[in-house]
Amino acid sequence: MRSLLVALFFLTAAGCSGPQVRYADPDEVEAVNENFGRTDLKLIANRMVKSMIRVYGPSLQGRPYIALREVRNDTGEYIDTKAITDKIRTAVLNSGRFRFTTEKENLADTLDEVEMQEESGLYRKQGGARKGNWQPPQLLLRGRMTAIKKRNADVKDVYYLITMTLDEIDSATIVWTDEKEINKRVAR
Repeated sequence: MRSLLVALFFLTAAGCSGPQVRYADPDEVEAVNENFGRTDLKLIANRMVKSMIRVYGPSLQGRPYIALREVRNDTGEYIDTKAITDKIRTAVLNSGRFRFTTEKENLADTLDEVEMQEESGLYRKQGGARKGNWQPPQLLLRGRMTAIKKRNADVKDVYYLITMTLDEIDSATIVWTDEKEINKRVAR
């Protein structure tokens, strides 16, 4: 009887332990399923930033300001395009070749900070932020993501296409564009 109780205890304890969690290398290729994932996100960001700097970089004078728009998701599925946009911004900024203006969705926060510095009396006037002192962007970086999905009895094929474009705002001219294709095929 005692050995039965001990066996039941260990079976119960093993059943309550839950899933085994381990840290994975974030640079390891992730191929859990056909859905958009972290490897896809990294492939897109790396390709776009390298291409933009290779093509547009030689004509740069100084470090121009870029306005960045969130990558538009036209796939018909939920994809965190904010994460794609953030990854691209980080890589472009870390290249040391460009600067970014505050995004539209964060402009109100920036304006609140400027007004607090101007009007609160808490900050030195000299060297503080002021309205009318912001840098206008010279460039606009935007992107669009689409997908095509096909399936038959044996195979599911998922194709993602992301296109990025860099516009020179002053001349309304496209100065760079590139695309990254990702194709996943799952045998059933």
